[in-house]
Amino acid sequence: MLPLLLMNGILMLLCMILCGAAVEKAGLVTAESSRSLSVVLIYIITPCVIIEAYESPSGGSGAGLFLSFGAAIFCHVLYIAAARLLKKPLGLSDIEQANIVYSNSGNLIIPLVAAVFGEKEIMYCSAFVAVQTFFVWTHGRSLVSGEKKLSLRRVFLNINVIAVFVGIFLFITGIRLPDIVSSAMKSMGLAMGPVAMIQMGIILGGMKLRDIFLVRRAWFTAFMRLIALPLVAALCYVFSGAASLVPDGREILTVSYLSAAAPCAVLITQFALVFHRDYERSSAVNIISTLLCMATIPLMAWLLGLMFDLAGY
Repeated sequence: MLPLLLMNGILMLLCMILCGAAVEKAGLVTAESSRSLSVVLIYIITPCVIIEAYESPSGGSGAGLFLSFGAAIFCHVLYIAAARLLKKPLGLSDIEQANIVYSNSGNLIIPLVAAVFGEKEIMYCSAFVAVQTFFVWTHGRSLVSGEKKLSLRRVFLNINVIAVFVGIFLFITGIRLPDIVSSAMKSMGLAMGPVAMIQMGIILGGMKLRDIFLVRRAWFTAFMRLIALPLVAALCYVFSGAASLVPDGREILTVSYLSAAAPCAVLITQFALVFHRDYERSSAVNIISTLLCMATIPLMAWLLGLMFDLAGY
């Protein structure tokens, strides 16, 4: 049932992507102009979604939140270690390592989780986003830029990390925002899926897909990102016994796993552009993995569910 629901959710998002591609092809907008949508997503909509998920009375449990953070941290450490171990045997470049490790867990997975599981699970999904934000602005940025200097200030002043801290504070204290503020944030949060997918469609509309598909290493990197490492993560999630630690542990780990099996992070391509590090190949990986995830995410979710069933969870 879950793979079917995920497929329906992804097809719904695909329709939004096609709308974005259509307006770009019609000459109404350009890929460059979509940067404004990125600003709205990063600095307004995503923080609203995160805070509202923690502040909402329908939110989940503290134990479940702790499990989701633990799963996210474990997953990032696993992926970073695997990419480093495979660097020499597979000849992975720094850009390829970064694309293998980091996923598009915010713009793509949060709308998908909201559509399939409901608003309650966004809180658990945002834990993965918070953990990834820390790693990507430290390890990920250093990997792409070649810089070794670590800036914790840049991490903790990130608007999405601040939103998570604010949300956790509201969750722990039980403080509720004024109804008018909460309603406004919830309304803005509902726009996340359409805005993110339309922007992705605008970017895809401005790309020459034929040239992108000829980048062979992009297909290999996408395979590692979407199938190979998620399979390892699924085995660890299931046979660690973590699903039995809290009520609804299986569902919480499934939500975390969707982020772990998501396509490559757009932010890595943005880093590559800023630091002039093989931007074209990173863009190809991002686009190919995004298109392939329409099939791989339901497949990997089905495999995870099958493993949970076999393990008796």
